[in-house]
Amino acid sequence: MSKSASLFGLLIVAAFLDEIQGTSSCDELCEAKQRKSVKSYELILNNAAPIEVPHKYTNGLDIFCLKGLRHPDLKALWTSVTLRIFIANDKYSIYKGPNETCVFSDYKETLGNWLQHLMPWKSEYVSLSPFNQTCIGISTQHKYSVRLQKKVLDPWFLVFLIGGIILFMTAKKLSSNILFFYGTGISFGLLASLLILVFIISRFIPQKTGAYTILLAGWSIAIYLLHHILENVQTVLENYYVYVASYFCVAGLVSWAVCYYKGPPSNPRALNLIQWLIQAIGLVLIYSGTQIPEVSVTIIIIVVLNNLLSGRFSVSENMISRIKSFWRRKFPPKVKLLTADEYERQAQVETQKALDELRQYCRSPECNAWKTISRMHSPSRFANFVEGESHLSDEEVYDYDRGALPLPFREDDEDEIDFRLSTH
Repeated sequence: MSKSASLFGLLIVAAFLDEIQGTSSCDELCEAKQRKSVKSYELILNNAAPIEVPHKYTNGLDIFCLKGLRHPDLKALWTSVTLRIFIANDKYSIYKGPNETCVFSDYKETLGNWLQHLMPWKSEYVSLSPFNQTCIGISTQHKYSVRLQKKVLDPWFLVFLIGGIILFMTAKKLSSNILFFYGTGISFGLLASLLILVFIISRFIPQKTGAYTILLAGWSIAIYLLHHILENVQTVLENYYVYVASYFCVAGLVSWAVCYYKGPPSNPRALNLIQWLIQAIGLVLIYSGTQIPEVSVTIIIIVVLNNLLSGRFSVSENMISRIKSFWRRKFPPKVKLLTADEYERQAQVETQKALDELRQYCRSPECNAWKTISRMHSPSRFANFVEGESHLSDEEVYDYDRGALPLPFREDDEDEIDFRLSTH
């Protein structure tokens, strides 16, 4: 009896293994057929000619591969390459990978997977790397065409790079700025109002499963509505401007009221968290600001080190000042003595500059004119000087040119000297 049972068990195991082997061979056969039906196309970087794909009876897979440049080129630092899809409907799926094998593997894994079709829209633009090989798979049975678009200088890269640097460097000030607090709060309230509406609707559903399903799909619905509105912003503003204005007014006022009720954060730890969050967003923008990751990482390291090591001055200014001081110590500049002509010219320039400053001070409200005139023996000469005449009389100029001895010291000269001393 035991031998019969053992024999029966061995027969069952053998049948099970044979079934598994048959299933695996069937899967391999199906995969081979699927691979055979895949069509591959090569994209050329500088070729903008469209590629037409005809209609198919089943959802086949077409793979478009771009080899890109062999070595990173700084000239293409802000170059963007985009594959645009021209199709009459949105009944297609997109797969992206570094090679055809990865694209086909993703395509095979998502067959019959409802998560692949959760998002209710499809993007018509797929970004590609100009340096690395990138493959795009498109699965549909409808007729479509693709075209490779290249921008030598994409302004969005510069916006991300400069905006990220500014955001990172000013994160400490922005974290305690009231206007930034209200601006971000109201903006977040406008974007999150749709999700809040979905949450309120889910509360009225008695079954937990249905409520959780709505909550999980809430962001998808909100993003879809936002995407649809942005694509048709002109039509929405023309036909539903009253509803759009009402939504912005109500959502903006509610968001402002919540921000006003809560108030700006004052806890140092909360301010630090906000600052670090802003800096993290800035670093993400900096990393997205170029097409070469090595350049982006280098810029990030410089910005972070500059933020960590900067005190009163930035690191660059400290380095420049240290290099200049070291150079001056090792190689001090030669002192050049003035000649007699240079000395006279410099004396004339400095004297005229001092006289102009004295005139400006006498004309300013800071000067007490009555007190100044009362201390002088010749106020008219001082008034003429203030109005722009020479501070020397003709007699003094004549004596100076003749080389005469200096005039005896007079009391009005003493008053003038006292006035000059009092004005400084």
